[in-house]
Amino acid sequence: MSSPPMPALQTPRESTPTPLPQTPPPMSSQATVPDSPPGSKRPADPQDSDISDLIHKAKASRFSAPPPTANEEESIEELLAKQLLCSICTELYVDPVLVLPCSHSFCGSCAARWLQFNNTCPSCRGKVVETRPNTSAAEMSEVLLKKFPEKARPAEELEELKRFYKPGDKITIHVPSYSSEDEEEDEEDDWAADNSNFNWLPCPTCPSDNQHGYTCPDPIPPAESERGHRYYGTSFHDHVKCNWCERPTPTGWKPYKCSLCSETYCGNMFDCTANQLENYMAPVPEQTYSGSQPNGWRKFNNFEKNRFTVYVAENEISWATIWTQVKEHILTVAGTLRRDQIICRRCYDSHLEYGLMNWWIWFQERNGIVDNRVKCWYGLNCRTQRHNDNHAARLNHACWVTPEAERVSNAPPRDSVPIPHPGGPRRQAIGSASGSSTAPDNAAGPDPGDAVAAPDTEAGAAAPSPNFQNNDS
Repeated sequence: MSSPPMPALQTPRESTPTPLPQTPPPMSSQATVPDSPPGSKRPADPQDSDISDLIHKAKASRFSAPPPTANEEESIEELLAKQLLCSICTELYVDPVLVLPCSHSFCGSCAARWLQFNNTCPSCRGKVVETRPNTSAAEMSEVLLKKFPEKARPAEELEELKRFYKPGDKITIHVPSYSSEDEEEDEEDDWAADNSNFNWLPCPTCPSDNQHGYTCPDPIPPAESERGHRYYGTSFHDHVKCNWCERPTPTGWKPYKCSLCSETYCGNMFDCTANQLENYMAPVPEQTYSGSQPNGWRKFNNFEKNRFTVYVAENEISWATIWTQVKEHILTVAGTLRRDQIICRRCYDSHLEYGLMNWWIWFQERNGIVDNRVKCWYGLNCRTQRHNDNHAARLNHACWVTPEAERVSNAPPRDSVPIPHPGGPRRQAIGSASGSSTAPDNAAGPDPGDAVAAPDTEAGAAAPSPNFQNNDS
């Protein structure tokens, strides 16, 4: 009788895994991991679905957000312009620099001219140790001007500013003179001597027996030291320092501070040793322009400048009369200054130079002076007129900016209205027949100022000339 066959041996690798029991296993101290779906490489995380929903909502919000409105864009423009405004010239920065250690920013040319006679910051009156280029402010100004080119200054003015400062120039800071005895004092006293802006002596009207007819209600008391009281502030006993001669000046007597740039001046009360100009700090009606013709011809291109000077010469109008009329226009029509406003001569000159073109536009409209050239859409703020003489001569820029809605509604097709060009044959547009249309002035693309046509202007108008027509004559 044969024995039964022996079962085949099976190794653990070839054995079939024992199925898990259907009943839940007993609880253990270790945390259990939920079963992963078949084919997954890692356990499922219950937070994955929440994160996926958040990512989906974030992506959707990028496409569902409404575009910014025109009002929002204007507010952004105003905010940037306010942050990039030089407190000396009240214009956008040009080659801005930082004055250290206070870190206030100004145009490079403004800071260079200020520090030529002062060693203090125009904003906080603290001592200026050195200056450095403000690259971040310069880049932000460039971005703002690309978006709003009408805020750019004329090329002639920029060239004038570069005479005082160009990026990379070293700005010289005024060093007040002091006696050799100061070198024998300790380090702190030497620093105080160099910073005379922090040394306060009684002003001429502080003594009760002065001959000026006014006594300071809060006089600076006599000091034990010849240098005076050391006080690291901009005001001391109702006195401020004159920005020109650094003399303590009372704040409760006569006009002493410019309402625009905050410059202080003692010349209305005492003899300022650094600035003896008459009415340098005065109400607007008492101010007079420093020179004769404008410095830089702001808002004027070469053609408009020639046209203006021809009219002035032919009608024998003096510059004194022109500046008086510009002042009245600013006060009564533009309203950018008030009669009771105290300003310095530099701010007054700047306002008149910028207001000259505004007055000229108003003067032509009031007196019926006609310019038969097509008006540029961007008017006095056109940036092309400053570097393109053909554009400046062909189009009228002594006019206001055309509103965008009017540009769109009145703009004819470019090929249908040829624009007269005084400089010879124009380049043909690509794909057009000979003489059928004209190309823009710059090859890089159409110039915004070129896309202009007035419905009442003849297509074949003659080349422009500086002659005037007066409807009243």
